[in-house]
Amino acid sequence: MRVAYLVQSHAHPALLARLVRTLRAGSDGTILVVHDACRARLDESILAGTGARVVQRTTPVLRGDFSMLDPYLEGAARLLADGDRFDWLVYLSGQDYPVRPVPAIEAGLAASAFDGYLAHWDVEAPGSPWPPQRAHRRYRYQYLRLPSAFAPSLALLHPLEAVTPLHCYRTYGALVGWPARRPPFSATFRCYGTWMWQSLRRPCVEVLLEVLATNRSLVAYYRRTVVPDESFVATVLVNSGRFRLANDNRRFADTAEQPGGHARALGTDDFERLTDGSFDFARKVEPGKSDELLDALDRRVHGGV
Repeated sequence: MRVAYLVQSHAHPALLARLVRTLRAGSDGTILVVHDACRARLDESILAGTGARVVQRTTPVLRGDFSMLDPYLEGAARLLADGDRFDWLVYLSGQDYPVRPVPAIEAGLAASAFDGYLAHWDVEAPGSPWPPQRAHRRYRYQYLRLPSAFAPSLALLHPLEAVTPLHCYRTYGALVGWPARRPPFSATFRCYGTWMWQSLRRPCVEVLLEVLATNRSLVAYYRRTVVPDESFVATVLVNSGRFRLANDNRRFADTAEQPGGHARALGTDDFERLTDGSFDFARKVEPGKSDELLDALDRRVHGGV
């Protein structure tokens, strides 16, 4: 059984190097780093000796946009094109960190009865954790992205939002939207929510890439929604009906009451919760705020506790 790790990064090279070296110490699988070089080019020498492969992307990644998913999908396609023989693809951010020994994480994947660890919910069902209006405006609207300089001016459209279906987002730039004429969702093709990071068996990854290549209308639709990274993967895989998916991504992140949905930087007070056996990885770790936590996790991860 072979695991591939796809790490999507944009900042904090020292943290990225620490993550990659920790993964390599416990795994002989592929490590592919897909880095947003629009923010800052990555000095690949910091990963020397790890065997990690690096893709430096020069296409901007924008929050709330399908471009958040492009590095993952492009990286997965590259692994398949290169003939990488992975059984599981573990998708991480550059500010994730394992909270269990990596060999134990891989042993759990090898023994799993599931095809993927992917938190998911029907966004229009009563049990959805999202308010109905959030899901409706995210995924039943189509948006035009304006230059970011227009964001303050969108407040001028607020009177129209009160009397028309027009909706503007300013959290993710400057987005102006209107209800979609023909949403792709129906009683037999539901819209699902998810969190961005997950672990999937190879057949799930292959289905994702097949849909990306062949169902262009669905992809084009999602490219004009808001925060498609919190819906597209789950909507494709759950509606396929082909996979047994655990409704759990085995990641810890605390986004409660955080501005714009950003995860809170973790510290030593979180150690007991992170290591209670419920999680494989946690995010986010941050320089200066998570240093002691990372040292404690290293003792656990490298010590095999």
